[in-house]
Amino acid sequence: MGQLLLIAPIAVPVLFWAVYHYHKDRHLPEPPGNLLLCFGLGLLAAGLSKLMYIGLGPLGLRLDAVALAESNGPALFAYALLAIGPIEELAKMLPFLIVVLRL
Repeated sequence: MGQLLLIAPIAVPVLFWAVYHYHKDRHLPEPPGNLLLCFGLGLLAAGLSKLMYIGLGPLGLRLDAVALAESNGPALFAYALLAIGPIEELAKMLPFLIVVLRL
């Protein structure tokens, strides 16, 4: 039961969006395999962003956003614009460009 509670915050939104998209496109549905592939690519994007954040360490840019929020607001703003935003968007864009557009 404890493991189910740990997985629920991840599984419930995924199931919700899968059912939503499948229902919304009921007249011309996307193949379930393509939908599953897109959700899998979302997991891949999360892994890519994690690797990019780890890659900031040797550059001396791996910062704790919570500590920045408490101590230096302008530095947090710059970190969000110059590190967090580009990393997150690039991690989502790469799987989309490589796989999804070809479908």
